[in-house]
Amino acid sequence: MMRVIAFILLLFVLVISTGCPENFDEPDSTVVLKNTSNMDIVHLMESRLVADTALPLPTPFPGEGNIANSIIPADSSRAYTDSYIQGFEENPNKVLMIWFFSRDSVEQLSWDSIVTNYQILRRYDLTLNDLEAMNWTAEYP
Repeated sequence: MMRVIAFILLLFVLVISTGCPENFDEPDSTVVLKNTSNMDIVHLMESRLVADTALPLPTPFPGEGNIANSIIPADSSRAYTDSYIQGFEENPNKVLMIWFFSRDSVEQLSWDSIVTNYQILRRYDLTLNDLEAMNWTAEYP
């Protein structure tokens, strides 16, 4: 009986002491999305292995009010820090896709309608070289 308890205790100590892996990707760059227009816009960013004009399905904004984190107000910008450079180095064929939409369209139309009619304001298909040449800033308009 003591051996079973000792074994369980040892197992418990091993599980507790393992912790989380330390190889998390450290942020290495920041993409800035800049809205210089006089209207609010909504953005969508997605990494893909091939540049593809198709919008993602199902909606990337499920439920009511889920565009709040994707809105860029008129004459403002948002910055996103992540391990973009590492991602491109791990897969040089990777493309960062950025779409800009009218806030009104996203709030008033179904995502299916936006996809079917391709109701975007602007789209970027960016490689690491593109991002560096643009000083890591994608702008609308």
